[in-house]
Amino acid sequence: MDYLIFMVFELVTIILFLIAFFTKQPVIWAMTAVFSGIMMVTSYTISYYMYEFNTTLMAYVPVVQTFDYPYLMGINLLFFVLCWVFGLFDIFDTYRKNIKKEIGVEND
Repeated sequence: MDYLIFMVFELVTIILFLIAFFTKQPVIWAMTAVFSGIMMVTSYTISYYMYEFNTTLMAYVPVVQTFDYPYLMGINLLFFVLCWVFGLFDIFDTYRKNIKKEIGVEND
């Protein structure tokens, strides 16, 4: 079940990235950077519990299942860096347009 939560957060990160890319909102870039940063840290090792029957105890006991995905950390690092680059570009582009409008420069 934990891996499903991980997949949902990964999907939310990708959706936020696409929304931020097309709307060019700095707040959404910041949210995407936070989500991708958290996913970058937690995606290297994914672990969850499975219950196996223990014949000695005659009961089900939790056993940790872990999987290593270093490429997911790299993908989330890529999203993190792209969020910073595109977010800062959009911020500076917005301020550039506002300053040009204030000083009366019409040419781009």
